[in-house]
Amino acid sequence: MKKIFTYLAFLFIILTQKFTAFSQASCPDIVITSFKIITDPLNSCLKKVSVDFVNPTNGAKSMGIKVVCGSTTVLTECHDASGQSGVQRNIVSAQFICCNLAQLNIEIAGYTGNSTCLGTPCITKLSIAGSPLPVYYKSFTATHGKSAVDLKWTTSFEQNNRGFEMQKQSAGGIWEAIAFIPTIAPSGNSTTDLSYAYSDLTSQSGITNYRIRQIDLDGKEHYSEVRTIRSISDEARKVEIFPNPGTNGKVTVLFKDTEQKYDVTLIDASGRMVKQWTDITANSLPVTNLTRGFYSLRVIAKKSGEQTVTKFIISN
Repeated sequence: MKKIFTYLAFLFIILTQKFTAFSQASCPDIVITSFKIITDPLNSCLKKVSVDFVNPTNGAKSMGIKVVCGSTTVLTECHDASGQSGVQRNIVSAQFICCNLAQLNIEIAGYTGNSTCLGTPCITKLSIAGSPLPVYYKSFTATHGKSAVDLKWTTSFEQNNRGFEMQKQSAGGIWEAIAFIPTIAPSGNSTTDLSYAYSDLTSQSGITNYRIRQIDLDGKEHYSEVRTIRSISDEARKVEIFPNPGTNGKVTVLFKDTEQKYDVTLIDASGRMVKQWTDITANSLPVTNLTRGFYSLRVIAKKSGEQTVTKFIISN
């Protein structure tokens, strides 16, 4: 009898350990509708992030918050979110500085199995300009295929998404819809990587812009970043800036070799560094908010070590 009791006790311990391990494997559920930016009433540049979450199981869990203002990371912190299954709880970040709401990017990540935001997050939700994004693009590329322009994009998060309208802008400057790709996320919702592709068989000579118009189930729309591509038949330099002169304080930098990573430095007429970018992998780089004058753009291809300097003008 004593042996039977000892065996049952041992079996109970094993089952308990297995159940605990399974419990800890459940990710914190971020309540996206609770997400908000708290602005200091006396200083609009001072802000905090507030978000609710619910743990479907007990166990060690954590929530990470990363805040980027423009190109600068202004806050990175980790909150212990362990235990209390089924209870909606709130996390408020420390105060950070970001005066321009349009430049505010926030990433909220849930982790399980630890309480220190270690490893790969099991769910990540982002916002731009203080509003939760219905779709987060992990990547979006435009490249030349054999007889078409191949557009590929991957989402790592979708919420209430109906699908993607592919749009193209040619020399005339007008955006036109060329295709609609329905979401493959079940009921428009997903927290895993989903990949999509479309080939534009009507590609033209010269420069063509592409973007994605993402449409929610309720009809709301959101636009992706723009990807720019040149016709293969164009005799173009490895780095090109258009338009030149630039207008409205902006130009776009085009990279011919899409297999490279680039470090880019923008220098004004006095020799002062204005902006800098590292590890650019896209085939185009928008440069905005420039004042009138002459500029030099120094580009270093990290794989080959080749360096080019291109001059351009901002006319207004």
